[in-house]
Amino acid sequence: MCAESCPDSSTSTVVCQPTEVDYCSNYTPYDTYEILNYCIPSASALANESYTANGNEFTTSNYYLSMYESRWVFVICIFIALALALVYIKFMDWCAVPVAWGTIVVIEIALCVSGYFSYAYAQNLIAEDGSRNSFTAGALCTASACWIAAGLFYIVMFCNFKSLKISIAIIETAADFFADTKRIVIVPLGYFSLWVLVFVFWIWGLTGVCSITTDGNFYDINAQF
Repeated sequence: MCAESCPDSSTSTVVCQPTEVDYCSNYTPYDTYEILNYCIPSASALANESYTANGNEFTTSNYYLSMYESRWVFVICIFIALALALVYIKFMDWCAVPVAWGTIVVIEIALCVSGYFSYAYAQNLIAEDGSRNSFTAGALCTASACWIAAGLFYIVMFCNFKSLKISIAIIETAADFFADTKRIVIVPLGYFSLWVLVFVFWIWGLTGVCSITTDGNFYDINAQF
């Protein structure tokens, strides 16, 4: 509805436009904020409309209400993510090479250890039952697959050791580049901010479309019919 001012409570007096037709008397006012020339319901107003008369059980989804109430958490998390990105860049500058070699070693050890535990599990089942079954066969197949994968992984790493060193050197160079170009973390933040503005503008337009319907319950300050 077109109104002269935004209501701030359920007892507010809302003067609608045009004044010769009292549209607003058909609806109960609610607490709102004026945003982009529209009266947007507050979180408390949405909560009051969502609760039933018998208790505190929601009658509609509170997904958007929860997002609105957590808005400051989202804003804080953006800056936390920015700080973590800077820490991560510095960490990669210091530890890129050890992490790369360590990853290779951990993968090889993990495959061997997984095969050993699968084999040990199969032997325990055989010792308990005294015979082989589908569980022991599955455990033995898993052990064989892990050991074969470990062997193939080792052969590939051994045969391509020179290429592996070049790859790790490239990772180290990339880590040095990111450490020397910390402003690169601003790019995703700027991209996110841009699309937040686009989303807000889209919501503004959507609200405008909804406010011109005959059955809408939207307040619009000084809007034209």
